[in-house]
Amino acid sequence: MKRDQKTIVVVEDDPGMRGSLEFLLESHGFTVAAFATPDELLARLNGIKIGCAIFDVHLPGPDGITVYESLEATGRKLPAIFITGRADDQIRADAKRLKAIALLEKPFSDEALLDAVGRAFSEPAIG
Repeated sequence: MKRDQKTIVVVEDDPGMRGSLEFLLESHGFTVAAFATPDELLARLNGIKIGCAIFDVHLPGPDGITVYESLEATGRKLPAIFITGRADDQIRADAKRLKAIALLEKPFSDEALLDAVGRAFSEPAIG
């Protein structure tokens, strides 16, 4: 039985990392929709009841922060977790400004991700 009917959306361009995230989250009872690019996400966004989103910051094309801001601009506010291999002061400031649940630097532990997801699902529903 799934923990929640809501889906965790993962946008990660690295196939190994994307598969690992999907496996980890599904093995803990979450429903996951994983995408390699923001365009894939946007093409399939309708019909997905999103509980939270995990965005790689460094994506080809628009970065994860820009994608999240685009979703927010259309009225889709949702708990976000950003992941990156290279966090700098600007990325940290953006994550804080956007009230991200977490900014995790690769490599991060399974526990750190699961903790962030748990906090995302415990957030009050947003619009």
